[in-house]
Amino acid sequence: MRRSVATLVRWKTYKITANGTGVASTSRTEDGHLICTDLPRKMGGNDDSSQPVHLLLASLCGCEQATAEFVAKHMKPPVKISSIAWELHAKRDESGTIALPLTKPLETSARPQRIEGTAWVDTHASQTQVEEIGRHVHARCPIASLITQSGCELDIKWIVGKPPT
Repeated sequence: MRRSVATLVRWKTYKITANGTGVASTSRTEDGHLICTDLPRKMGGNDDSSQPVHLLLASLCGCEQATAEFVAKHMKPPVKISSIAWELHAKRDESGTIALPLTKPLETSARPQRIEGTAWVDTHASQTQVEEIGRHVHARCPIASLITQSGCELDIKWIVGKPPT
């Protein structure tokens, strides 16, 4: 018996409300959490909150963290992750955002072109298992999927151990 596409979809929805003044924005999630963004003073902000691209990186870390926990628990045999330490770097060509005049077509995209970094996984699992977790995470994490499907290169190395101090 064939199942219809409608019975296979399991929608997860998200909602925020937001207000902004100048370059700063304050958003509230449907479950009451507050998220604020701002820009540095040199870019016209007050530097009171994180820049939006920093929140994108934080979202990627948080989403991959949660996805890694799910993946590790469902591996055969299950893998116990004590913690994951993240260091990510993003780069983008600012001209995709600030190019003038507005009537001229953009020569480059405003999105980040590359996000790279390291996920240090504190676990007793092998390096091979951690790399497998990383592959599953990149395929299953909604934020990673959004980033890669935008055309941004995503290169996070998954390494057993703790970050260098």
